[in-house]
Amino acid sequence: MFQMTLFYASLMLSLVSCKKDDMDYRTKYTGNFKFTIVEEFWLLGQPTQYDTSTFTGTIRLYSIEDEENDIDENEFHYNIIDDEKRITITFSENKIITPEITDDGTFMLIQAHHYFHEGGIVDANSIEFSVTNLGGLGGGWNYYVSGKRK
Repeated sequence: MFQMTLFYASLMLSLVSCKKDDMDYRTKYTGNFKFTIVEEFWLLGQPTQYDTSTFTGTIRLYSIEDEENDIDENEFHYNIIDDEKRITITFSENKIITPEITDDGTFMLIQAHHYFHEGGIVDANSIEFSVTNLGGLGGGWNYYVSGKRK
């Protein structure tokens, strides 16, 4: 009986003392941000135009529903995406991207025929990224974005 009690006590102690690290590394990058967006518009044979705006947006964990609103329009990506490593960034009205992010805050490069994004977290309170090569053969646009945590 003593051995059985000792066995169960040891088992309970080991279960209680085991620390489980369930923290998702992406959560440290989530929050509300004030984004400054420089939009670059170009059209063949015309001067390039620039427009700068600000937007209060969010960075949050990715949800599969975000895919239909991503500005890459579900383009074929040349790299494999792991949804468990993605975040959703709403940086302008009706404009989101869903990059895969590494534990150090760097975006995995995404490239397609008419889509390219790169960037990442600069420090605990700021982010910088670009979304480029949007459009077609005769014209297009690019976004250069910086954000500060609110």
